[in-house]
Amino acid sequence: MIPEIISKQPAQARCAPNLREYESDRARFSWAGARESLSGLPGGGLNIAFEAVDRHAAGRRAAHVALRWLGKDGARQEYTYADLRNLSNRFANVLCGLGCGAGSRVFVLAGRIPELYVAVLGTLKSRGVICALFSAFGPEPIQTRLEIGAAEVLVTTEELYRKKVAGLRDRLKEGIFAGLGDIYINGSMAHRLPHNLNVSFAHVPREKNQDADRLSNVGNGTTTIAVTLR
Repeated sequence: MIPEIISKQPAQARCAPNLREYESDRARFSWAGARESLSGLPGGGLNIAFEAVDRHAAGRRAAHVALRWLGKDGARQEYTYADLRNLSNRFANVLCGLGCGAGSRVFVLAGRIPELYVAVLGTLKSRGVICALFSAFGPEPIQTRLEIGAAEVLVTTEELYRKKVAGLRDRLKEGIFAGLGDIYINGSMAHRLPHNLNVSFAHVPREKNQDADRLSNVGNGTTTIAVTLR
């Protein structure tokens, strides 16, 4: 069944659209004007994750829903700007603890689950390079992209690890995967991996915990991204 088309009228919108009329907006555009619409980091500079999340979390939109996730089984979870700021900060801190920083290459193999967005935002905050792998890829396309991108960290789910990554285990010790130092799995599994890989598993309650010093559940399972936070 094709859903009914939703027609929106700019004049009836609660806020003005970003692009009213292409030609006139293009003629008025300037990079200086675009820069003025950004908050910028407190110490100077720009960070896309800060602009997308943190500047809103620091203001009146802190409790506003920023991400609404609908699962295939009908599950529904909502994350405010404050939630996303805290969760992405934690993941960025994990990357920093691994020695990752500017230019570090973090790959995420996952469907459209909350952990995907937390990993992306956290990587951007750590000034890393994020690469989201299409979850329908088979082992060979995944291998190719990890090789070309010189992956350092891979974040994935239990199911996708078993189906797509486990078969590559013998290649993880050397060659193209020599620089892949960490694999983090969202789930309750505990597979034995090659000696040069560090795999952590962190079981946490289902309910979200706002305490910044403890783990919070990000997804719809019993564990969050399998990392230990400092």
